[in-house]
Amino acid sequence: MISPTLIATAAQQISLKVKIEESKKPKPGKKTIKFQNSGFGEEDFQGGYKPTASSRRSKPTAGKALNELFLEIIEVASKADEHNLFQIAVKDKDAPNYSKCIRNPMDLGSMRGKARRQEYRSHQQLREDFELIHSNSQMYNGPTNQVTQFAKEVLDCAASELNSRIQVISDVEADMARQGQ
Repeated sequence: MISPTLIATAAQQISLKVKIEESKKPKPGKKTIKFQNSGFGEEDFQGGYKPTASSRRSKPTAGKALNELFLEIIEVASKADEHNLFQIAVKDKDAPNYSKCIRNPMDLGSMRGKARRQEYRSHQQLREDFELIHSNSQMYNGPTNQVTQFAKEVLDCAASELNSRIQVISDVEADMARQGQ
């Protein structure tokens, strides 16, 4: 035999469950929209959009757009580096005393990292890094060395690509200035 207390408790839980489900039902005459596959309805947005910390981080910015453009330019210039001489940082074991001769090393891999971290604030900074690859090669290898000629090809390719996109880049830089980035 089931105890009367157990029956009363079960009845209260059923009643409570019914009340909760009834409160979830839309009020008569109120139109609700269910967003497909999201689990959200129109009532979830009645208070307006309130950005959260995570939504601010994921919101596209002009700085992000600029660095994405720069990543594309770096990739084009990377293809000009047919011998893969400038893809990674030079190590002293590959080029003896390189770190003693070159105070500000630069390579395409480091440039990719800077663009991914959105460190570039202008096309001039990107151009300076390409020029640094070339000038470092001149200093270490000499101006007439074949490696320096390859560095010049990468620089020329990058400059050409930058120049072909300069209007878009300038517009994005202007947006950055307006956004205070």
